Amino acid sequence: MDKILTNIAHGWCDFNLGDFEGRPSYIRFLPLDIIDAWKEYQDSQHCIIEFDCEMWQFCLMIWEHNLIIIDNRWGKNICTFLDFNAEEVLNELINEIVDNLDLWAEWISTTGTDENIQRCKEIIIDRMNEVDLPNPYKLQIM
Repeated sequence: MDKILTNIAHGWCDFNLGDFEGRPSYIRFLPLDIIDAWKEYQDSQHCIIEFDCEMWQFCLMIWEHNLIIIDNRWGKNICTFLDFNAEEVLNELINEIVDNLDLWAEWISTTGTDENIQRCKEIIIDRMNEVDLPNPYKLQIM
């Protein structure tokens, strides 16, 4: 599976899944939203991840093995059905957070100071440990 979240910089990132593209901003703390969605899916086989692009929003809805994006970019809700394995998508999103932990910590930092970035990294790691992600996702605060 290709990367879903790329170009993580300056409070923006690119979202690409199938033919759908978006440009989420830092308004939502995506790493935490994704971790919480992963946990909700483990518990109930469904979850929703909201993405705010500042001028529009979209949601990735996952239940059982189905994925739908609801997009309000053009002033109306448009549903895009995606043919991907839900667990693979969620695991890819978690991998992308783990693989880019420092970038995500900087991305959600409100001040951009080293101290604040380190605190944001700790918040992400704490949340991962709270939801009991399986190994190899277990992280230690460094």
